[in-house]
Amino acid sequence: MKLALQIAAGIVMAAAVVFVFRILFVVAGVKAVGHATQQMQATVQQQAADMQARVQAQQADRLRRAEAAKKAQLEATVAQMRADANAARIE
Repeated sequence: MKLALQIAAGIVMAAAVVFVFRILFVVAGVKAVGHATQQMQATVQQQAADMQARVQAQQADRLRRAEAAKKAQLEATVAQMRADANAARIE
């Protein structure tokens, strides 16, 4: 009878050890997933910041080109007006 109790106690202790190791394994997995999630969030945030910077640079470039085109158009208009004024004085 004593041997049977010792065997049962050994089985219970082994099951408890296995249970504890399973819990530790799950906790380690949860931590790994949490860490990976944080890394992914950081990567996504960095990519979003990079994309936003590119968009802002593109917008600034478009604005510069539009302003340059407008300036060129105004300069052409002024040059034409001067030419028209000179032609009117000659006539």
